[in-house]
Amino acid sequence: MTPDLRLTRASFRSEPMLYVTARTPMRAEELSTAMATAFNALEAFLGSAGIRPTGSPMALYSDWDGRMVTLRVAVPVRLADAAKAILPVLSGRTPDVPALVARHIGPYARLGETYAAIERLMHSAGIGMGGLTWEVYHGEPGHTPEAELVTEIFMQIRPEEAERLPLA
Repeated sequence: MTPDLRLTRASFRSEPMLYVTARTPMRAEELSTAMATAFNALEAFLGSAGIRPTGSPMALYSDWDGRMVTLRVAVPVRLADAAKAILPVLSGRTPDVPALVARHIGPYARLGETYAAIERLMHSAGIGMGGLTWEVYHGEPGHTPEAELVTEIFMQIRPEEAERLPLA
C-alpha cells in the first residue's frame, strides 16, 4: 500500500537540543533497539536533571553507508538546559538545512512505506538524498493508539533542487 504522500518544503528555526548518539545497523530490529536504548538514556538524564523538553522528540539519521547509520535521538530544550549535558548526553542544535517534509500517520512499523514513497517522488523529480534525514514524533507509543501516531519525516535537500519538485 502506498501512503497518500504530500511533500512540503520545511521552514523551521534551529533550536538547542540534547541528544544521545549511536552507530547501528539499518535493520529494523537493531535500529529499534538502539533507538530505545538511546531514548531511555536521554529520558533518564532529563528526569534526573529536571529538564523539560521544549518540543517533540526526534531521531536524526546521518552517515549511512548502506549498512550502518549514525543515529541521534534528541529533544529540543532551552539554551540553559543544553549547557547541562553530561555524557552520554550531548548538546547541539536541531537541523537548520533546507528539507522536504512528509507526514506519516500510523504505526512506526509502516514508516518504510512512507520513506519508499518519498524516495520515488524525489527520484522522479531528479532530486538526490541529502546527508541528513530526521523524524519528529507526535504522540507517545503505549499511550497514543498506533493508528493515530504522527511522524514528520524530513529529508535534507539542496535549495536549487526543491524548485524542481511539485509540492502539494
